[in-house]
Amino acid sequence: MQDTSKESNRLWINSAAGRMRIIAHAEGTSYLLLLGIAVPLKYIWHMPEFVKIMGMVHGVLFIAYCILLVERSLRCKWTFLEFCFAGLASLIPFGTWWADNKLFYKAWVEDNSKEGYNN
Repeated sequence: MQDTSKESNRLWINSAAGRMRIIAHAEGTSYLLLLGIAVPLKYIWHMPEFVKIMGMVHGVLFIAYCILLVERSLRCKWTFLEFCFAGLASLIPFGTWWADNKLFYKAWVEDNSKEGYNN
């Protein structure tokens, strides 16, 4: 019997849609950590070093998200409205999880079904 967990992990990393989903989750998590932990530490307890670290991490992930967003929208032929929603989702806490649920997961399943994987 084939180990489906290894196959599933490989699908996440090897497909562009899977990488988009990973970056979306990481970007959303970094945004929540920045807003929920680093910013209060800076303004309440006067510890600005966490904002510098989390700000850099979030900035890199945000740029990766934007680049992958353009690539995904062109490849999947999203409408301008879908592209805008996915872009705005990165500015709203928990928005990237909404975008993953509504757009990225569907594109990931479609990509994998084209390659002959059953999901």
